[in-house]
Amino acid sequence: MKHLYQTQNDQFSVAYFCLRTILGAYLIYHASLNIFDFDAFYLDSINYSNKTGFQNLLGVVSPFLPFIELFIGVLILTGLYTSVCLRWSIILGILVTIFLHASGDYQAALSHTYLIVAKVILVSNLYYNRLSVDYYQLWQVYNETESEVVEEYIKYETIE
Repeated sequence: MKHLYQTQNDQFSVAYFCLRTILGAYLIYHASLNIFDFDAFYLDSINYSNKTGFQNLLGVVSPFLPFIELFIGVLILTGLYTSVCLRWSIILGILVTIFLHASGDYQAALSHTYLIVAKVILVSNLYYNRLSVDYYQLWQVYNETESEVVEEYIKYETIE
């Protein structure tokens, strides 16, 4: 398992960091636009929700989406719980894309599809997430468990 924790970063790690940073910054930017102009966002979400069924359910839930998007964007930007956040972001993105497509807003659905593709690329290449808080935490855990094994070995050797 030691091969997963390298101290050197290569071009793929830097590219992953750049894509993750751009995606996280965009999610924060998009969420902050909707939060700061919440009245307009809420009116848009009500306009989408005037139908019944699935669209009405998403229309009711949509006022909470900017706050969820902001939370996920901050976690992706910092690299904290990256895998979990990307997976939840993909699921929410698929639901919103289906909702927008069913509502007839094809341009917004297409832009959300591009974001989903970027998130899938990040999830599939999670190995290169070395410039993040997640990797630092895993490295610390690895070092702690390695030192515990060494200490146990030393204790065992001194007993004999």
